[in-house]
Amino acid sequence: MERVPMYRSIVKKDPVAEYEKKVDNNLNDWKFSVKLYETSKTFYYLIIMQYEEVRGEDTLRLPNLGSSPKPAIVPGKERFSCIVGFMDIQNQFNDYKLISVENGNLKVTTLKHYTGAVYTK
Repeated sequence: MERVPMYRSIVKKDPVAEYEKKVDNNLNDWKFSVKLYETSKTFYYLIIMQYEEVRGEDTLRLPNLGSSPKPAIVPGKERFSCIVGFMDIQNQFNDYKLISVENGNLKVTTLKHYTGAVYTK
């Protein structure tokens, strides 16, 4: 079984996952965007969000399932929404947080909580 270190030796500068939708506006090049960035901690990711000129940050903490984490983003039900989560060892998406726009503001809703444990003999 793979042993995953608690800290990364190299932190990527580019997003590891991203989602973007253009906002209809003739005067501005606005968008709804969500990007996930690695941090020095292996199971923690920085979420950078934007809707028009509103910006925000949050943290995504993925469970240790005994392999390197695979964060992912899928579209939400609303036009300006997406679900941040991860791919499990069966390559199935697990939803974690809903990021959406409510009354012109960014909103983060935790959909589920996860824990992981790795047992060794």
